[in-house]
Amino acid sequence: MRSDHAALSVILALFVGFSVGFLFAPDPTGIAPILFGSVPAVVLAPILYHYLGKET
Repeated sequence: MRSDHAALSVILALFVGFSVGFLFAPDPTGIAPILFGSVPAVVLAPILYHYLGKET
């Protein structure tokens, strides 16, 4: 179960992070969206993992 939560949280964090990164640096061929998207992804992954793992 925890590996499912980890995978889901990383996928969601990457999607949100790189979407935000592309908004701030809309260069599809450059490295800037990757750099700007990595920061929110790294921050969001553990937060999402924590909230997805909570028992309801």
